[in-house]
Amino acid sequence: MSTDIPLLETKLLSKTFDAGEDSIQPLQSINFTAKSGNFIAIMGPSGSGKTTLLNLMAGLDKPTDGKVLFEGKDVVQMSEKELTQFRRHSLGFVFQSFMLMPLLSAFENVELVLRIAGVGASQRKDRTLKALEMVGMSHRMNHRPHELSGGEKQRVAIARATVSDPYIIFADEPTAELDSINAQAIFSIFKQLTIEKGMTVITTTHDATLIDMASEVYEIRDGVLHRKVATN
Repeated sequence: MSTDIPLLETKLLSKTFDAGEDSIQPLQSINFTAKSGNFIAIMGPSGSGKTTLLNLMAGLDKPTDGKVLFEGKDVVQMSEKELTQFRRHSLGFVFQSFMLMPLLSAFENVELVLRIAGVGASQRKDRTLKALEMVGMSHRMNHRPHELSGGEKQRVAIARATVSDPYIIFADEPTAELDSINAQAIFSIFKQLTIEKGMTVITTTHDATLIDMASEVYEIRDGVLHRKVATN
């Protein structure tokens, strides 16, 4: 990857939804750049467009106008096959509601990503164990989601998102269902991933108490992305 090209960049990114005779534009001409190893928090109230922005950057939705560039390549112009490969090999996802498979153990939930990617059994085991160790969950690897606390479920979800060594982790309100202690722990793990693995973490949040751990903080107001003062 060239150091001269931003890892992820949006240019004049806009999204408009039709609402009967009216239209809603949650995002207006968004310019944004993410470099490798950055921990970026995007703030804003519910309905401000945070999730829409993540979906556009991840190629899960198409913008009305503008570009999303990953290492200089326009994600918007990718074919469905290219998008699948892009998401599978370059991105990891963490969701507010964990999205774990209920009948699989913590180990199996994480390993499933590598099974789908066709990774061999020995390498799957090694990488899955390392991912669970990274988030402090190796001792709970044989437990199913219903046996885990909310904080533990989110740790497993982070392990699943990182086991394939993606360039970028997209986390959509990952602490919304957690208490303050577990929320701090999850953000600490994100910070650790940027430092130790060089991953870029882009997370949305409405919790202002967590943003001190981020290296860059943005806020969406009236469809416009504003850069806030640097924290770290």
